[in-house]
Amino acid sequence: MTDTDSDDEKLAPAARGMAAESGGTATAAEPHFVYRQQWRSCHPSNPETVSRFQEETNALKIPEKAAYVQAMSCCPEIVHRESNLLLFLRHENFNFPAATKRLALHWKHRLEYFEDRAWRPLFDFSGHGALTSDDIAKIKLGFLAKLPADNEGRPVICVDRNRLDGMGDEVNSARMRILFFWLSFISGFTNVQDKGFVVLRVTRGQSIGRSGLAKVQNLVRDAMPLRIAAFHICSLPPPGGRKSFSDVVVPIVLQLMQRALGRRANVHTASTGAEMLEKLKPFGLKKDSLPRIVGGSWSYEKLDAIILQLSARFRNGEGATADVQSSDAGNNIRANPATGDEFSYLTDRTVSIRTRHVETQNRKFMKRKMDMVQQKHMQSEGERRL
Repeated sequence: MTDTDSDDEKLAPAARGMAAESGGTATAAEPHFVYRQQWRSCHPSNPETVSRFQEETNALKIPEKAAYVQAMSCCPEIVHRESNLLLFLRHENFNFPAATKRLALHWKHRLEYFEDRAWRPLFDFSGHGALTSDDIAKIKLGFLAKLPADNEGRPVICVDRNRLDGMGDEVNSARMRILFFWLSFISGFTNVQDKGFVVLRVTRGQSIGRSGLAKVQNLVRDAMPLRIAAFHICSLPPPGGRKSFSDVVVPIVLQLMQRALGRRANVHTASTGAEMLEKLKPFGLKKDSLPRIVGGSWSYEKLDAIILQLSARFRNGEGATADVQSSDAGNNIRANPATGDEFSYLTDRTVSIRTRHVETQNRKFMKRKMDMVQQKHMQSEGERRL
């Protein structure tokens, strides 16, 4: 089996999905045809894809695309590696205008939250990357953490602001940077563009800020190549506060959440972690994939192991292209925000080579186009003189 054959088989499921969306059919015996005819036509190494993407970028308003244009000027390698066009195309069902706008807004949000560090590598844990040393310290505290997948294979992000040791409730730029990091991390997971991800918000009776929810909603809705599949608010109010929380806060929170997410929003109230676990089980969340505060057995020490492996990979020059094994048995997660499992053959080196190839092909394409225009102009001049 050749490397191309291997790539075709990896991409066959996605290609079959594209065929179904376009009204065609594809079977397991047709991966090569479907892949070459439909999927590869949208690959970033295809000059036609580059040309079409450039046209859509030019059509965007300057405020929408300014950050992306600046990023392509400052750090094109990081753009290709950490915001791969294929992920945005997959998320938008290969709608080029929508994918282009989402990618541009992705960099607009990144510049807003990271400011002058936006052009640095997102997965550099040295303190010299996009994340500051303070950001890295907050990531290690685990107020935002990647949990093992649920029963449907969807990534789970857990939010527990009590792990910030009383640093306040405001959803500020630092917290949005950490959210941006984790969302970028899981955006390369297999099928996350199709199935989405799950949010678990643990609260001990605190209020749920509307502005914070709006910021998160806007980031996911407009700028990330994934969607929220379910949002669970898990409230464990202090003794004596459960009734007041259930009667006063829950209706308001549920109304706000359902306005944004519809039936994907859920609010659960319980007195103990064991009681909360029973309420979460019907939604495909397992004991071994939930933190202890909600009755699970997952430990934040496992988060530390993932972060250490990511840091080691980056220091060794592997970037985020290799698998990072969590300490959960059978839980193999991807650390590549740029590709996902189907695109694991796109290492940093191949992305660099293909980027240069695309640029060369694009220049040749534009030169041929200019030559044709000039030739037509000369012909029309000759005909006019005759």
